[in-house]
Order: sequence, then structure tokens, then C-alpha cells
Amino acid sequence: MSMLTGLTTIRLIPWHRWLCYAVWLLLCVTGVWWWWDQDLQMNDPTERASLLMKVHGIAAAVVLVLFGSLLSTHVRVAWQRKRNRASGVLALLLMTVLSVTGLGLYYASYDSREWVHQAHLWVGGLAMLLLPLHVLVGRFQRRQQTLGALLSKHLRR
Repeated sequence: MSMLTGLTTIRLIPWHRWLCYAVWLLLCVTGVWWWWDQDLQMNDPTERASLLMKVHGIAAAVVLVLFGSLLSTHVRVAWQRKRNRASGVLALLLMTVLSVTGLGLYYASYDSREWVHQAHLWVGGLAMLLLPLHVLVGRFQRRQQTLGALLSKHLRR
């Protein structure tokens, strides 16, 4: 696949797609593990909790870089072709809120920290469900479009 082909297609090249999936999975696992360990079990902060937050923060930084790489091609081309807009806009909104609340966890005032923490948890939980749904909707639409094109071609004969 040439570089030009990658710029005109919505579908990500395999290594880019799998990198997005792997880093997103790492982000979700570390976030849920920390939530379970610290919020639900109410364990005292330990080296494990510190390590989870460090890995989660690094994964979040990588996700933001990957998110930026998606904006310049995947999002732009999909928007121009009017494909998967509803779940795409929702994905953009979720990523934006998670980015802002993630920063807020470090920089928000003490008084607003609990609200920011809860927002980050709830939106993160929602994103864990809805971002994979965005991928599935896109795949379904692509298959429908391919099937429609094949049927159209066959019927013209």
C-alpha cells in the first residue's frame, strides 16, 4: 500500500489499527484495575497503584498521539464521505472529555477534584463500550456498502 492510498481511505493500515487497539486495551485495563483497586476495594495506595497510574498516564499520552494521527486522515476522509458520523462525533466527544478530565485530575483544584474524578470514571466507562461500537458500526457500514456495490454490479449485467 502506498502512502497516497493510506491518505484516501478511511480504513487504517493494519499496524496502525492494531497499535490503536493494543494501546486502547492497555489504557482500559489499567484504568479499570486502578478503579477496582482504589475506588471499590479502597486499598491503601501502594507501589502497584503508583505503577498503574504511571502506565495509564503513558498509555493515555500514546492514545492522544494516535488520536491526533486519526484526525488528519481517518476522521477527515470519513467526514468528507459522510461515513459513520454519529458514532464518530461521539468518539471525538468522549476522547475530548477524557483528555480534559485527565488533565483535571492533575491540575484541578482540590475542591473540584472529586467531581473531575467521577466524570473521568463515568466517561471512561462509557468510552470503553462506545469506541469499540464505533469500530463495529464502521465495519458493518463498509460491508453493507461493498455488498450494495456487488449487487448493483451484478444487476447491471
